[in-house]
Amino acid sequence: MSGLSHIIYLILFINLDIFSPHSNFCNIRVHGLWKTQKIHKEGFSSTIMMDNFLTDLTRIYSMIYKNDGIILKRHVNYYDSIRFRILHGIDTYSDIVLRIGDPIDIEDTKDSEN
Repeated sequence: MSGLSHIIYLILFINLDIFSPHSNFCNIRVHGLWKTQKIHKEGFSSTIMMDNFLTDLTRIYSMIYKNDGIILKRHVNYYDSIRFRILHGIDTYSDIVLRIGDPIDIEDTKDSEN
């Protein structure tokens, strides 16, 4: 690949949109693609297989998304961070950034009527 075509490829890859099956999740961006050596050093696999989470993914897609399709791409990419926006209403949203190693607070929002 020549220098110019490599730069064009990187620009296209960086600007590649990631879509969520949930319409209120948008502007999804990932940063810091891990190299294979780092994935293995951290004890992860770069391939979805039956003994890791292929079974769980298949069950989730079937039960939650009512999609009984097949997963064709079994390679997994790992990133240092992800950014996305959650739309709560027409003019209300939350911008979320998750980074490897950062703690995450999760509020338990139990229904007060129960």
